[in-house]
Amino acid sequence: MTLLVDSWAWLEVFKKGPKATLVTQQLKKSESVFVSAVSVFEVGRCMQRDLGDSSRMECMHVLLQKARVLPLTLEDSFTAFHVCKQHAFHATDALIYATAVNHDCQLLTGDPHFKGKLGVIYVGD
Repeated sequence: MTLLVDSWAWLEVFKKGPKATLVTQQLKKSESVFVSAVSVFEVGRCMQRDLGDSSRMECMHVLLQKARVLPLTLEDSFTAFHVCKQHAFHATDALIYATAVNHDCQLLTGDPHFKGKLGVIYVGD
């Protein structure tokens, strides 16, 4: 299984949230782990805001060791437009979902916006 790990999942692990173990189990089971460049931004911004710059750098180092970054492409942007329209997602959620779709990845998340969507491994609630 090929995973694109959403910001929610990374933050759950880094903040040692109640679903961190489920996320970690999914990471261990997957053949390939990717992260969207959009999620790298979101995770870095949240970690800096909540825990400070040194924690942000530490988390970014771990994230970049565990996952390969998928850059945002023009195709992802066009797909995200349709995803926004179809699912009423915010821009960042649409871009992340579109990246998963375009790269044939399962999206690992606990973000309720994605619950029940095709290609999503939902670990929230």
